[in-house]
Amino acid sequence: MSGRAYDMSRYQRIVSVEWGRVSGSFKVSRTDDQSALVIPIDLMIYDEARWCGRVFDSGDFAASVEGDTVSLGRVEPSKKFDAEDAIDDLTAAILAASRAFPAPAPSEGRETQ
Repeated sequence: MSGRAYDMSRYQRIVSVEWGRVSGSFKVSRTDDQSALVIPIDLMIYDEARWCGRVFDSGDFAASVEGDTVSLGRVEPSKKFDAEDAIDDLTAAILAASRAFPAPAPSEGRETQ
């Protein structure tokens, strides 16, 4: 995997990922309970020959990550085939994006009253 990460805040980060047939950027939002919400910003899922592909953006899906478990949720119906066709690479890219932004330690998080 190759990639870069840019902090937006303590709880959000833009992460660029290249993994197999998947290339692009995700917005990763962390919560206090160690889970992550991963949303594509500008993501390309290529065909097997990497000749052409389909672009995904923030309205096409949202994935949740808890530990090593990725739940993709609803995928835009017109793009569902492309996501399912590359599901192993897509799942690995989502997991890699979430790992590039570890959850803040409890002492770094929001203050409780």
